[in-house]
Amino acid sequence: MEDMDKNQVRPNDTKIFKIILEYFVQHMDYLCDVKNNPVEGDELEQEHQDENKDKKKIIIKGSGLAFEGDVKINTDDSDFTKSGQGYNDDLIQTQMENYIQKQINQYDSVDNPQEFNSFTCLDRQQKICISIDASIGFIGGSYLHLLSVDSGGPAGTNINPVFTTEEKNNEITKKFVGLEVGPSKSHPEYVFPRLQFSFTELGLSEGNPNDDTQANLQMFLDYFLETRKAELSRKDNSLTTRGYDQLLATHNMILTGAPGTGKTWAAKNIASWMICNKSYSELKESDDKNTDKNIFNSRCKLVQFHPSYDYTDFVEGLRPMKKSGGNNEIGFELTNGVFKKFCEEALKNQDKENPKIPQYVFIIDEINRGELSKIFGELFYSIDPGYRGTNGAVLTQYANMVEEASVFDQKLGFLTKNTPPPGTPDSSITSEAYIHENFQPKTNEDSTHSNQISEGANKPEFGNFFVPENVYIIGTMNDIDRSVDSMDFAMRRRFSFIEVKANERMDIWTGKDWGDLAAACMIAINNEIDMIPGLNSAYHVGPAYFKKLDDYNKDYPDFFKLWDNHLHGVLFEYLRGKKDAEGIINTIQNSYLKALVKAINSRFNVSGKWGERLIKKYNSASTLNANIKNTDSAKDYLKKIKGEIKFDDNLLSNSIDREEEINKLRIMIKRHMDIGKIIMELPD
Repeated sequence: MEDMDKNQVRPNDTKIFKIILEYFVQHMDYLCDVKNNPVEGDELEQEHQDENKDKKKIIIKGSGLAFEGDVKINTDDSDFTKSGQGYNDDLIQTQMENYIQKQINQYDSVDNPQEFNSFTCLDRQQKICISIDASIGFIGGSYLHLLSVDSGGPAGTNINPVFTTEEKNNEITKKFVGLEVGPSKSHPEYVFPRLQFSFTELGLSEGNPNDDTQANLQMFLDYFLETRKAELSRKDNSLTTRGYDQLLATHNMILTGAPGTGKTWAAKNIASWMICNKSYSELKESDDKNTDKNIFNSRCKLVQFHPSYDYTDFVEGLRPMKKSGGNNEIGFELTNGVFKKFCEEALKNQDKENPKIPQYVFIIDEINRGELSKIFGELFYSIDPGYRGTNGAVLTQYANMVEEASVFDQKLGFLTKNTPPPGTPDSSITSEAYIHENFQPKTNEDSTHSNQISEGANKPEFGNFFVPENVYIIGTMNDIDRSVDSMDFAMRRRFSFIEVKANERMDIWTGKDWGDLAAACMIAINNEIDMIPGLNSAYHVGPAYFKKLDDYNKDYPDFFKLWDNHLHGVLFEYLRGKKDAEGIINTIQNSYLKALVKAINSRFNVSGKWGERLIKKYNSASTLNANIKNTDSAKDYLKKIKGEIKFDDNLLSNSIDREEEINKLRIMIKRHMDIGKIIMELPD
């Protein structure tokens, strides 16, 4: 498959994916039919250990789907492989791919159909592998996953399509009813929702899926690939690890990406690892100046560029100062800017005898919003990684006004009267000038510097400046910001770049109750953006926008206010001047609301967040419905309330009915969120 970021999807992807899912279901049905002497018919008895460590027998039932004719796998072959790990090239993988080949040949003439089992995530070729554990406990040990087929790629994935089951008779019987994809419970660092579909919703065993099942298949596949992308970025290309290594190697780095992707926080986190060797969120406040947080604050500085920012703010310049004497007269005094002060402190600490030279990180937020040539001046030269330290010394624009040698001048070897070289006792001063012991003065007539302090023309030029080797610079920027010009190529050459993508930063929601809902909505919006000509991943809506849900979370996380007050405005700016901008925004909103409804419904599924708890706590669920008396009646209640959330695309596409329908949906979702809150508070 072509890279989804470029919105190029092969037309046969969902067909191949459907064939793989159909094989997966049939294989598990076969195990229920023949493995371990089933109790009866298509049922398998296996031992199960529940949360209370009590062992009991569970009857596993197949899907009940009818796979007829050429669609059905050949399980009559005595060589049929029952178990195996596809990612280890076990026979079970070849068996599945042979089945794919047979099914493809029903429709297309293909020389090498195994090539169709190929998908792209972050420029890595992936294939779908099957793993089946036909021993006792195979429900939890059977799944599909994506494998990086390029050399050196991560072998597996912790986000897999697995079976959902329907339980009856107090967990004595489980029947396969659908598929879901999402993180396993053993990997809580992934905050994605578990996307679920029934076999009917996916159109499995049907020859030609209708529009609805085709859309569900595409959504299921897209979600599988998107979550794999995020997982790959964490496993072998995590932003913090990548940023740390890149900054250490290049000294200057810019994090660029779509709005709301948490670039500023990421810059602080990378800086924290550089300075304190731990995450920024782990730094603790304290009055002790030697605590991590205080050390970080002393060695990390953040400024934000803007159109009025200039050289006098950043390096040095004349500042109005009140004259001494109490007569309120104002004069001007040469004052160091924020970056020069920062470098001065870094250089002083660099001279101290430490086993490890302290690292200093200077963060420039919105670096491209300032006029860089006006701000940096001659520092274009000095910030170059190849010219760090004394090798890149330059005279600043106000050097002619400097009367005393700064720490930078002293490092170069120029010392003022009565200033001893480092390590020289004050009492030993006998001459009017000293030369740094490591300084080798130039002796030719064209020498800029002199090793003799004197007056007039022979006076050395103070006012030198360079960027110390232990200073690292991180910038953040958004390339699509219309209020700024593109960055000067001379400046770009001196920085390395990392693009921060929206789906890589969903970890900033970790611990948020609404994280699964936000993930579904954000992916839906960004998929729509990818389909708009002229837009790409740089225009994605980032996860930081959804943190505003905390501001609209008095009774429940209000995704409607988030849309009205934040997301709509961003999309309007993206589409300003485009034909039918309002219609495109309405289409995006429809996808956003549809994803929200789907995610909330997933919570009410039997194995969903609320459904699972309701069934477990049905004895105390009379506060919701007096008819809830057992597991079956609890499931009936779940099915009923899921059906109450209606989403009518036709009415939403009609401008007359649109606002009214959205208001109805707002009321329905609030009611069901309230029900979910009550379910989570049910007593044991």
